[in-house]
Amino acid sequence: MFYTNKNIAILILAAGSASRMGALKQLLPWGNSTLLGNAIAVASSCPATIFVVVGAEGKLIKKEIGNDVTFIDNEDWKKGLGASIASGVQHLIASENSYKICVIMLADQPFIDADYLMHIINTHNKNNKGITATTYENRVGVPVVFDSCYFEALSQLTGDQGAKEILEANMNDVQSIDPKGKTLDIDTKEEYQTNLN
Repeated sequence: MFYTNKNIAILILAAGSASRMGALKQLLPWGNSTLLGNAIAVASSCPATIFVVVGAEGKLIKKEIGNDVTFIDNEDWKKGLGASIASGVQHLIASENSYKICVIMLADQPFIDADYLMHIINTHNKNNKGITATTYENRVGVPVVFDSCYFEALSQLTGDQGAKEILEANMNDVQSIDPKGKTLDIDTKEEYQTNLN
């Protein structure tokens, strides 16, 4: 299938309070933008409709980022990453658009670039798997592409394990991609200062 921005949704998860950082991580400066602004710019290079899931300090984030993307408010953000995925996918299911795939990415992986994001989308387009995920040391994870057949399961997630349970239960339907060192999460002040560009 050839995907267009009418049937690809990108969910950027940006709802957490960044307790380990001790600051509103989403709006920390990164390059000429912020961590979240960088993620949005990367996503904007793809033929997709972009959604940002917000929770903690959602009003402030919306004010800072502006109207270039559609925001989804996750009132259950304290329940963790799974609840943010569920909130975003519930929005997709309720949408008038018939999204065929959903790309899930984080606001705090600034080395994920447009080339890599397009690579996983194009790989997904070419293979016959329902999930295309990023390879980590002993697991797979985000950024990850899910076919719409997984939307119902994703919409029921909760807790802080993200989509881990869905990935582990369907490994025979997963194509994994080597990110070549691009998956560093910025979770602490030390990581932020060390990697600030």
